[in-house]
Parts: sequence; structure tokens; C-alpha cells
Amino acid sequence: AEEEPHAECGSLIYAELDLQARRMRWAIAGHVPPVPLRDGAARVLPSPGGTLLGVHSEDPWPQRTDALRPGDRLVLYTDGLVERPGEPIDVAIERTFACCPEASLEELCDGLLAARPRPYRDDAAILAAAIA
Repeated sequence: AEEEPHAECGSLIYAELDLQARRMRWAIAGHVPPVPLRDGAARVLPSPGGTLLGVHSEDPWPQRTDALRPGDRLVLYTDGLVERPGEPIDVAIERTFACCPEASLEELCDGLLAARPRPYRDDAAILAAAIA
């Protein structure tokens, strides 16, 4: 979850990986979607919806289930990694993830950080996993 001092709202992604079944069940509350990389290409998963935490007293936060394959790399990240002022977030995500889809996990994370728009407006965090 992303936090700002004195903020009344926050974003969150919740994901459960079932490595035996090779699937991910996930929901977001105003957060950027996970990005799986497969066969040299990044896919921006469609958002299941869900408002920021704190906007409504009750929100169902719809969920999705997506299949994963051996060799996929799954990346969860914060919006500070991709946001560019004046650019739609889906375009910014695609632009950032175009940097290095064939790299190892370490090189992928390094490349994503290097592709981060400057000046830095927000902190950035990345969680990446290789699916065996």
C-alpha cells in the first residue's frame, strides 16, 4: 500500500499466487495493475476495478484470476515507477515496461528503475517473481 502523511485514502494491491495451479487471484483499491511479462512482451492486465481505500465505507473490490505460465515474470510495483505528468497511466505503464522484457529479474528491476520518469515525483517499489 502507498501512504502519505495525513492522507485519508490509500491504494493497495492484494494478490494470491497459486504456484501449483499457476494462477494469480488479485484485487486492487485504486492501485496500478500487476504486469506479467511473457515471451518478450509485457501485458498490462485490465483492472477489475476498486476505489481507493477510505473513499467509501464499504466497497466490494472486485477480483480477477489470471493464468500464469512457466517462464512468465510477474511484476507488482507502485505508481511512482511509471507516472508521467499529463500522460494516461496505461500509456505510462506500457512505456516503462517496454524497456527490458527479455532481461533476468535483477536486470528487469534495474531497467525499470532506470526507465523511471524524471524528475522523481514519488517513491517507487518493485516486487518481481519468476514463475517456474
